[in-house]
Amino acid sequence: SRTDRDWKNNITILSGDVLGDDIGFSNNTENVYHVVTGANGAAIDGFVVEGGNANGASPYHSGGGIYNNSTVVLRNCTVVGNMAISVGGGMFNSSTWCPTVHNSIFSGNSAQYGGGMYNYSSPTILDCSFCGNLAQYGAGIYNYSSSMVNNCNFIGNRTSGYGGGIYNRAASTVQNCTVSGNYGSGGGVYNYSGP
Repeated sequence: SRTDRDWKNNITILSGDVLGDDIGFSNNTENVYHVVTGANGAAIDGFVVEGGNANGASPYHSGGGIYNNSTVVLRNCTVVGNMAISVGGGMFNSSTWCPTVHNSIFSGNSAQYGGGMYNYSSPTILDCSFCGNLAQYGAGIYNYSSSMVNNCNFIGNRTSGYGGGIYNRAASTVQNCTVSGNYGSGGGVYNYSGP
């Protein structure tokens, strides 16, 4: 039964690396655009999501790890080593949907905007870690719309522009978070429009 599973010790990997030959972000030209696409009301729970390469034309330029155009719950997941040439290397949340992201790790993802996560919607993000992500803007998270971020860690994210940890395009709530060792203008948090 579902209650018998042990997702910490029995790791299930969802990989977009078709040939299994990735070395970082090289050898990934054959990788899938999106490893996971959200379905309304779905729960994505206890997976490693890796190796997505959203390098196509719209909409295949966003959400390398997870392309979410629905109301999903993401929990107990590790989203690692995904990239997008536009937005949301780790996860892209499209408009009008309000997903919940809980107890998950976003690490080593890359995009132009929102290396770890790009929010065009208004998600609730709880107890998550964003570490070592890369982007031109908002390496950890790019909040285009108002978002709720609570009890999260933003450590070692790097941007060549603004918002190493978080870029808030819209007024968002960020509380009880640890922001440390991020790089860029507004290295920890950059607020374009209010706190």
